[in-house]
Amino acid sequence: MTTIEKLLDAAQKYDTVRRKVLKVISTINPVEMVTPLNFTEAKNDWISKAESGFFENPNFIYDPVLLNNIIKKADAIERMKEKIAEITPLNEYEGFLRRHYSRALGDALKSVDMAKAILAQNDGVLRKQAISKYGKPVAIKYAADMVKREFKYSYSGEEPAFPKEQIQILNNITLDANFIREIFLWSMKQYEIEPWPVTILKDCTAIDVRDKNSSGRPIIAIPASRKMNGTKLAELVGHEIECHWRNSINDMFIGCLKTDDEVVYEGVAKIKDMAFQAKITGAFALPSPYYILAEDMALNGLSFAKVGRVIFDKTNDLRKAWIFTYRTFRGIADTNNVARYAFTKDRAYLDGMIYVQELNRAGLSNYLNFGALSIADLKELIDLIDKESIMKFALKDRHIQNNVPVEIISRL
Repeated sequence: MTTIEKLLDAAQKYDTVRRKVLKVISTINPVEMVTPLNFTEAKNDWISKAESGFFENPNFIYDPVLLNNIIKKADAIERMKEKIAEITPLNEYEGFLRRHYSRALGDALKSVDMAKAILAQNDGVLRKQAISKYGKPVAIKYAADMVKREFKYSYSGEEPAFPKEQIQILNNITLDANFIREIFLWSMKQYEIEPWPVTILKDCTAIDVRDKNSSGRPIIAIPASRKMNGTKLAELVGHEIECHWRNSINDMFIGCLKTDDEVVYEGVAKIKDMAFQAKITGAFALPSPYYILAEDMALNGLSFAKVGRVIFDKTNDLRKAWIFTYRTFRGIADTNNVARYAFTKDRAYLDGMIYVQELNRAGLSNYLNFGALSIADLKELIDLIDKESIMKFALKDRHIQNNVPVEIISRL
């Protein structure tokens, strides 16, 4: 184990390689692939029928042009993998980067195979590739216990850190996508780093920091219909900008790329969410157990309708039942789910929180500034670089989130 400078030297040497790998995979975003073209129509129809007591299996339509464009990338990815394999590392730092690039390309090939399966409506192959990419949910018992005990909050014992009058103003305002965009841009500028474009999209279902995107450039996507209060926006600055965006910037500094394994990535952001919530209210909400429970039910063969019904029975909230179920079944052709499919990406919230807590307890929190790495890459980084040295050139969390309430109020 040694200092960060040697890894930075390797990153500089391999910068051209990193850029070539990025160029090949930069347009492949699995979330775009699995987002149905008829999302809004399907959502409204499902909720409307569920309000009358009928829980149905919806039909999803995916974008064949987008899927075909991703499939066409397969040959270029394979060629790049061959070129990476031909590189002879001169030290362990170069070896780490070569393995990292190879993993990123392998991850992209899994996305290509998912695109092929979606286009062919082959849910069995899609299941295999989704599990290979994202893994199966781990904290199933933990999640079930949370629901059984109706355990929604853990109390920090702290007094709220923000004035009550300020929080009341934030809670009582509604901010649209344009306002969200401006605050995100302002927050990135506070880090004195060139902000990523923040784009408002009609065909987007959730705010998403996209290192990879069909446009070929990184963006932060905001659904055109998205609205929220000021408190939630301040929380999201911490989650999306100070965790996701900053983690990606730090990975770039050491010559790395974000892969699609988001257990660390989302775990870091969820811990940040919880800390901010404690500052606002004196309490924090744990990540929802329903992503993991919905995924577990789907992997055991329950249909969209049955999963949605179970979650509604537990939450008494149709919109929650829709979102947890929809996000679990994204990409599927037959929502009867004979193939026992689940898009297990969202296990990263609860599983990630638990994993990150373990790293914090082990005194490894410094490495979490590089949380856009996969678990495999992060483990190698921990073995490679001293935990004090790793922070020497990292973009540190400036806790801009704490200044967001005042900034929001000044813009009203």
